[in-house]
Amino acid sequence: MMSEQIEGVPEGWRLVRIGKPKAGEYYIEINGEACEAKLITPTVLQWVFAIIEKIEQPRQYRPFANAAEFEPHRDRWWRFKEESDGLFRTYYYSDKCHMWHDWHQSFDKKVFKDGSPFGVEVTE
Repeated sequence: MMSEQIEGVPEGWRLVRIGKPKAGEYYIEINGEACEAKLITPTVLQWVFAIIEKIEQPRQYRPFANAAEFEPHRDRWWRFKEESDGLFRTYYYSDKCHMWHDWHQSFDKKVFKDGSPFGVEVTE
């Protein structure tokens, strides 16, 4: 779902409500930065703030590059994306392929039993 950026809300954050912050919530400080409400003082409670929360970025995945990268996942059950039934165990993989598909085809066609992509999470 695409949401429009609200003026004054820092990039990567979304407006939750307008009100008095509770401990652990974030609000927009007068300088425009996100600030965590760690200690709610009587002075803070006199003001109304824009309460915001961090937008979680979706995880990014890429195909396995080779057999060594896939090896920690070799005992996980997997299935084809378009099929809801039929779980499989891996019986063959190499640096070039997983079973009968190359690593890019496997990434496009398969998911693990838990629904996670058949690949490696990209971390930056």
